[in-house]
Amino acid sequence: MRMRIASMGAAAAALVVVAGCSTTVSGQAATSSSAAAGTSSDSAAQPTVNVDSGAFATTRRTIAPATGTAAYVLEGNRMADAIVLGTDVDPRLHLGGAQFKRAYPVVDAAQLATAVPDATVDVFTDNNMRVGMTTTRADSLTDPTVALRIGLYRFDSDDTAKKVVSGVAAATASAKQVKIEAAPGGTASEFKPGTVDTYLARGPIVINISGTATTTAAAAQLVNRAYQMEVAKLEGFTPTPIMRIPSLPVDHDGILSRTLPSESMDDANSYLLNGWLTLTGLLHKITDLDKADVYRKAGVDLIGMGDGVVYRAKDSGGANYLLQNVYTGKPAASPKQLPSMRCVDSSTDTTALFHCGVAVGRYWADENASDLITAQQKAAAEYKILSQG
Repeated sequence: MRMRIASMGAAAAALVVVAGCSTTVSGQAATSSSAAAGTSSDSAAQPTVNVDSGAFATTRRTIAPATGTAAYVLEGNRMADAIVLGTDVDPRLHLGGAQFKRAYPVVDAAQLATAVPDATVDVFTDNNMRVGMTTTRADSLTDPTVALRIGLYRFDSDDTAKKVVSGVAAATASAKQVKIEAAPGGTASEFKPGTVDTYLARGPIVINISGTATTTAAAAQLVNRAYQMEVAKLEGFTPTPIMRIPSLPVDHDGILSRTLPSESMDDANSYLLNGWLTLTGLLHKITDLDKADVYRKAGVDLIGMGDGVVYRAKDSGGANYLLQNVYTGKPAASPKQLPSMRCVDSSTDTTALFHCGVAVGRYWADENASDLITAQQKAAAEYKILSQG
C-alpha cells in the first residue's frame, strides 16, 4: 500500500492537543469558576481589558463560497457523521486521528493512494470517485496488534458503486478470498497475513473496511463486527446529490467565521484545513478516543477549523471545562489581564509547539504556534473576535 501522507497543517495540530499592537476590547473574560457554576450566559458584561493580538485579525471574517475541490471536502466532512467510531467496534481501537493523517476527506488521487491498497486506486479513479472520507484507529500508534480502517467513497450512481466493487474483486482475484457474513454481495480478500481488506456497495457509496489482527481469522471477525455497525449507521445518512454539492453551506451558525484565517492557504491541501465539523467529525480527528468524554461533557456540538480551532460548547461552563481539561503539557505563561486564557508548552525534543486557549461565552478557541508570544497573540485575537458575539 502506498503511504504518501498529505500535510494537514495547524488546524490538525490543534485538534490533537491533549496550544503586535495593543488594542482595547470589552467582552467576557470567563474564569474557571463559571465551569463549576455551569452558567449558560454567552455575553455577560465584563471589565474592559487590554490584550496584545499582534497583527492578527480581530473581527469575524467573511467566508467565501466553496468551489471545486473545496466543495467536495464539505461533503466529505458530512460523510464523517456516517462512520462508526473505532471504539464502538472494539474498545482497543482508540488511537489514530488527524495528527497521524488518518482521518480526512479524500478528494484526489494522491490522497486516495494513502487510503486504499494499490490494486484499488485504479478502479476508483477509472470510475470517477467524487469524494471519500477515511478514518483509521488502532491499539498503538506504532506496530499495532489490532487496527481498523473504515472509508466511505462516493460515486455517481448505485450502478457505478456496484461496478467498482466488481472491479476490485477482479483486481484482487488472485489473493486469498475471505467470507464476511455481514457484507453479502461485497468482496473481501487477505491483503497480507493478518489483514483483511473488503468492499461493499450501498447506494452510490462504496464501503471499504480493512482490519488487522494477530491472525487473518481474527481480522475477519473484527471486520465483520465493523460491517454490522457501519451498514446500520450508513442507513441514516443521505448523500448530497452531485449537482447540489457546490451549493453546500460553507459555514454553519457562523462557527467558521469566528476562526482566524488559515496561514497556509497556499498549501495544496489548504481546503482540508478550513471548514466546520460536528462532534462526530471532531471525534474522528482527535488522537485518543479515550479522551472523547471531555468534549461530550462540555456539550460540544460544532467546531470551526481555520488557523486553530473554535469549539462551541453547550454553555460558558462547558467552554471553561474545555479550557481547563483538554490541554496536556507544561503550563506556560499567559497574560494576567486575560484570566480566560490558558497556555501550555507541548514541545518535543525536535519540535517547538505552544498552545494557548481562550474561553468566551460558550466558545473555546485553541491556537498554536512555534513560540509562546505568537500563540498568546492568536488567542488574544480570538478573544476579541468571540467577544463580539
